[in-house]
Amino acid sequence: MGNYHDLATGEPFTEITVGTEVDVGAAVAAARAAFESWRETPPHERGRIVHGIGELIAEHAAEHTAIESKGQGKPLSQVRSDVRAADRYFEYFAGWLTSLRDGASRGTTLGGLH
Repeated sequence: MGNYHDLATGEPFTEITVGTEVDVGAAVAAARAAFESWRETPPHERGRIVHGIGELIAEHAAEHTAIESKGQGKPLSQVRSDVRAADRYFEYFAGWLTSLRDGASRGTTLGGLH
């Protein structure tokens, strides 16, 4: 465990779990294992999932804003904008995914991933 500090005061405001090299390796292995099923997931379903991530960001925006402001020392107005931008990015890419026809993305390359 480690502490996450408020940059304005230097005081810890929450505890965080610190990952190890083993944790990173396990996460990478899990991602690789999940990739094949994600790759076969129809675009409209991927879009639904990605949209859901954006909704969760928006739903927890106040919490994200408070943590980010304390931990990064950013003004609240900037952090609110950053959190809203994250939500919008997920909405944007969800829209692209839902506009694809099923099977349209199979065998194509996007940033080296296919």
